[in-house]
Order: sequence, then structure tokens, then C-alpha cells
Amino acid sequence: MKITNTFLSAILILSLTHCQLKNDTMKYANLDVQGHRGARGLLPENTVPAFIKAVELGVTTLELDLAVTKNHELLVSHDPFMSHKFSTSPDGSPIEKEDELNHNIYQMTYEEIKAYDVGSRFEKQFPNQEKMAIHKPLLKEVIDAVNKYIKDKNLPPVRYNIEIKCDPAGD
Repeated sequence: MKITNTFLSAILILSLTHCQLKNDTMKYANLDVQGHRGARGLLPENTVPAFIKAVELGVTTLELDLAVTKNHELLVSHDPFMSHKFSTSPDGSPIEKEDELNHNIYQMTYEEIKAYDVGSRFEKQFPNQEKMAIHKPLLKEVIDAVNKYIKDKNLPPVRYNIEIKCDPAGD
């Protein structure tokens, strides 16, 4: 099916009818802007600074995933293990792909998890991502930090899009 210029123009006009001009800034009615794993392209994914940055940039929903630790705490993590893509072991060595499943979050306490660095390694997928030594936070730490930031800056509340990662074979 060929898309015509008339069809594209109609979609653009319909889209613009949902926009309103306020304080010289375009505001979109009912538009949900989600920060996937925080501001993952700018700061290490699923970290408190990444979620704060996403709020700073104007997201309305923070998207994140959860895993459960050995001591039954909710950890913000896309994978139920420490990914080889960006994680560094407590001894400072990068986690190898063939070894990442041995770093199972469900088999570690939060104190053990905090010894892993998930923000210092270069990710070619995100060349502009700022590097920093940082660990994966608990859900309650993210919510507390985001709520404090929102209150301090007098910003509207954000929503959360949360998925619980679980693999009965490995958890």
C-alpha cells in the first residue's frame, strides 16, 4: 500500500489538534513519555542518577524491571543476573558473557550486589553515556530519590511502568 502525501498531511493535522501552545513550549495532551531504564543513553541504565535525569528531561513514566535478591529485596535490574555488557565483578574484572548466569541476582544479597559496578564500562551502543562507578539500586531507593527530587524541584509526580523479571529455572 502506497502512503500518499495527503494521508501523511491528515495524520499531521490530526496530531497537531491534540497540541496546545503554552509559555512558548509545545505541550502534548495525553502524551506519556517513558524513560526506558531511566535515561539509559545518557547515564548508566537502571541507576538512581539515570532515573533522576529522565525526570529532569520531562518524562512522565519511568520504565524499569525488577529482580528479587537472595534476601528478598526488590532490585532494579533488566536481567535476573549481572550482564556481561556493562557489569564489573567485585574484583574489578569484567563479567564474561559465558559467565554472566553465574552472577544470579536471586543467589546474591543486596550487600553482595552493591560490590558490582554497572556504570564504568564503555557501551558502544550508547557512546554518549556518562561513565560512573555505581551499583544497581533497590526499588525503594529509586522511589525515595525520585520523590525527593520531584518535591525539591516542585515537579508533577511520575508514574512507574514496572516489570518483574523471573525465570523459575534460574531464580
